[in-house]
Amino acid sequence: MAVNETVLAFVLGGGASGAAGGVGTVRSWSTETQFLLPGRKRKVRPGGVWQAPEIGVPVLMVEVDRSIMAPARVAAKFTAYRELFRTKVRDNDPALADEEPADRTVHWWRRACPGHTRAGYPPIALVVTDAGPTALARRQEAVAGLLVQAWRGQWCTVVRDAGATQARQEAILAEALREEYFKDGGRRARGLDVELNDVAWMDVEL
Repeated sequence: MAVNETVLAFVLGGGASGAAGGVGTVRSWSTETQFLLPGRKRKVRPGGVWQAPEIGVPVLMVEVDRSIMAPARVAAKFTAYRELFRTKVRDNDPALADEEPADRTVHWWRRACPGHTRAGYPPIALVVTDAGPTALARRQEAVAGLLVQAWRGQWCTVVRDAGATQARQEAILAEALREEYFKDGGRRARGLDVELNDVAWMDVEL
């Protein structure tokens, strides 16, 4: 299944008995769109980009894997996406003119895709095809395993195991809560700071 067939599958829905119906229109899609990474020497090029804010999908990046590329190369695309989504640009909102420089930036995708209100980064859909059910399942598991640090949030564990003090670990967690939850990637609560002290145990789910 190539990119065009993937777009049609989204729009028309599945053909099997009991399959979900379609959603959106073909005009909501763009294909082979290129995004430059910082430094402007590397690119991220999704198979398709779906933008349908009227049905709650401000942006969805879609990768189509035809089971030809090595799993490590597929996984590398997702780490590139993470780098792309972390990129911030200057926010030219006149209301921010008196703010500190760090508070006058916003993630580029929030400016490029207005209406995106969900927490975290934009979603990425991986469509795996051109193989049997068992091979497809194994391929998905292989890619997910290579990306465990991206989706399981192990960074703080790695820092702890490297010998970071509790104060350093608390600072990392406070920064994550501040930027991705309270400030929502720069969309609100500008100038807010978050500090954690003497944490004995904490369970956070966002």
